[in-house]
Amino acid sequence: MTNVQINSLLQQWSEDTQVQLIHTHISWVILTKAFAFKVKKPLSFSFLDYSTLAVRKHYCEQELYLNRRLAPDMYLDVLPIVQQGDQYLINANAGTVIDYTLKMNRMDDAKQMNRLLLSGGVTLNHIDRLVDQVVTFHRNAEVIREDFDPKSWQRTFNDIAVMLPLFQKLKLNESISKIKEGIALSDQFLKTYGHHFSWRQQNGWVIDGHGDLHAKNIFLTSPLVIFDCIEFSKELRVLDVLNEIAFFCMDMDAFDRTDLGNRFLQRFTSSIPCLNSALDRLLFIYFKLYRSNIRLKVNGLRLVQNENDTNCLNQIRRYTHLFSTYMGQLRYAGGL
Repeated sequence: MTNVQINSLLQQWSEDTQVQLIHTHISWVILTKAFAFKVKKPLSFSFLDYSTLAVRKHYCEQELYLNRRLAPDMYLDVLPIVQQGDQYLINANAGTVIDYTLKMNRMDDAKQMNRLLLSGGVTLNHIDRLVDQVVTFHRNAEVIREDFDPKSWQRTFNDIAVMLPLFQKLKLNESISKIKEGIALSDQFLKTYGHHFSWRQQNGWVIDGHGDLHAKNIFLTSPLVIFDCIEFSKELRVLDVLNEIAFFCMDMDAFDRTDLGNRFLQRFTSSIPCLNSALDRLLFIYFKLYRSNIRLKVNGLRLVQNENDTNCLNQIRRYTHLFSTYMGQLRYAGGL
């Protein structure tokens, strides 16, 4: 679909004064009073391909299936979007199918964790409940024992380089410098410590997980809801449990709530003893570096769509600072 078609689709809710359209870097999300409808943008990136109708349908179905593991009551159905003349309708009986949408129950926006963090509304009890849910999920997740591929990891980490032309155009010199430095450090780390990635994979620490565990993807409701796992790339969703929890802990650092990240880490590792050695702790720092890399790239992709987005610019500066901090920790702890 296009922006024009999405805006036309909104007309079927013309009497709903609460309807909203939200743009992400890869999707449109229509929020109505009772439901949310997610439509994938027809994009193709180095890590994602939504360029055809067939693949968008496939990934809608994957998203429904995978997210029902953690949010079964939120994710409802995959429905066709139909064109009838100059009208666009969801799940109509007649017309030409032009796209697909994922239908979800709308959640209480005020309970979204990133919003509660900004208002000081996240408690240790919330963190403990979150840990309990993630622990249960990880214990039941499929263990993946494929061979570790250092070149695949190198490609994934170094993909941040696609942002360099944009950052050069916007004169984000600090980010440019740190990205180049981080790529070189990651290459060195993989060469020096790749054997430990492999050891952990062979010993059952790699699972088919969530892949995108951060505050914006959590509703602190009762029961707590974790949503929006990665469906578009098995390579990014299959990960070491340390990589999964490092994302959440990095996110707490970004919100200046390292205390909550530490509580999460301590409680999680007490239940699942995945952080047992100096090499494990070193790998955890590396995964936090990688996760700040991902947030840098996501905000860069948003800037591609709107170079005047001051919030994205502020976020890029914030994640550049974290990226630099983790590089320093990695060098100190790993002798790099």
